[in-house]
Amino acid sequence: GLFSMICAIVISMWMQPMQYVYAADNTSGIEAFRAELKTMIETGDTSIHNIGKYNLKYTQVNSTFNDLTNNDCYLAFSVYNKCYFSTTKSDNVVQTFKLNTDTKNFSSKYEAVKNAVGVITSGLTASMTDADKALYLHDALLKRSYYGNDGCDAFTSAGPLVNGYGICAGYTDAYRILLKSVGISSAAVTSSSMDHEWVAVKIGDNWYHVDPTWDDTRSSVSGTVSHTFFLLNDNEISNMGNNSHSNWRMYDENGQENYISADATYSKSDIHTVTGNVLYTNGVWYYAKGNKIYAGDVSGESGELVYTAAQDVTLNSAADGVISYTSNGVQQKYDTTQMLSETKKVTASAITAKYYL
Repeated sequence: GLFSMICAIVISMWMQPMQYVYAADNTSGIEAFRAELKTMIETGDTSIHNIGKYNLKYTQVNSTFNDLTNNDCYLAFSVYNKCYFSTTKSDNVVQTFKLNTDTKNFSSKYEAVKNAVGVITSGLTASMTDADKALYLHDALLKRSYYGNDGCDAFTSAGPLVNGYGICAGYTDAYRILLKSVGISSAAVTSSSMDHEWVAVKIGDNWYHVDPTWDDTRSSVSGTVSHTFFLLNDNEISNMGNNSHSNWRMYDENGQENYISADATYSKSDIHTVTGNVLYTNGVWYYAKGNKIYAGDVSGESGELVYTAAQDVTLNSAADGVISYTSNGVQQKYDTTQMLSETKKVTASAITAKYYL
C-alpha cells in the first residue's frame, strides 16, 4: 500500500542518496516548511504539525524531507533507526505532517554522536590527503566498536560511535557520516545475496570499496583492526576467496548507479597487509609487522623499515614525531625523525604532528 511504499522509500533514502530540485513555484512556502522540518528532525519532534499554510503538494514535502536528510540533517538522520513521515491532505494540499520513528532517547543519542564525530575528526591534520583521512577515520571507528546486535541502535551510527557495537548497517552509517563531515563523498553498497552492506568511498575521481565491518570482524587477530577491505576496486573485492563480495548495488551522491572504477592506485598498498594500529605523525604513516616498524603512505607497495626490535612490536600511539610501542611487555618510545631516511626527515620536519586516536 501507500504507507509501505513511503516507508521503503524513506528508510532506504540514506542508502541511496539523491539530489532534489524544487518546483519553481511557492518558494517561500517550501523554505518556511524546510526550516520547520529541520528543527523537527534535529530535535526528534514527532508531534503533528499543521502545514496547510505553506500550500505544499506532497511531492514538494517529500523532496524537502529527502534533501534535508541527505544534506543539512544527514548526521541527525543517521541516528534514527526507522524514520518516515505521514501526512494528510485536502484538495491536493498537504495539511498535516508527522515524523514517525521507533528511536528512543533521540536527543541524547544525537548529542553523543555529534560529540563522537567531533572528537574523532579533531585528530585529522591539514597535511592529510583524502585517502589518509579515509584510513584515519576507518581505524578510529573500528577502535570504538565491536560487532554486535543488542537492539535498534546497532543499525544506526549511534551503535558503533556511542554504544560501541553495531552490525554492518551501523558501521556503514557511522563511517559515512565521518567521511561526509570532512567533505569526502560516499555511498552505501548493498548485496541482498550476501545480506550485507558496506561503503563506497570517492577519492579524487574514482570510487573504492571499504568494508569496515569485515575489517573489524575478520581480522586475523581477534579485537584488532585489519585493513584487508580498505580502498579496493571491483576486481579485488570480488576475488577474495571466501571473503569475496558479490551482486552489489551502489548509488552515488547524484542517485545514479555507479559501478565503481577499476583504478589500481591502492591495489598494492602495504597497508592491506597490516593487522594492528597504523599511526600518523609528522606526515608519515607507521605500522608494525612482527618485530619491525615501517614508515610509508597509503598507496605505497612497501614501507621503509625504520626499526627492528628483539621481540614482536605493538604500536600504541604517536605524537610530535614520537612513537610509543610495546615489545616483550615493555613500553618504549622512539623519535621517528631519527629513524627516517633523509628524504622522509625533510617531509616530516615540515609538518605539525597530531595524536592518532
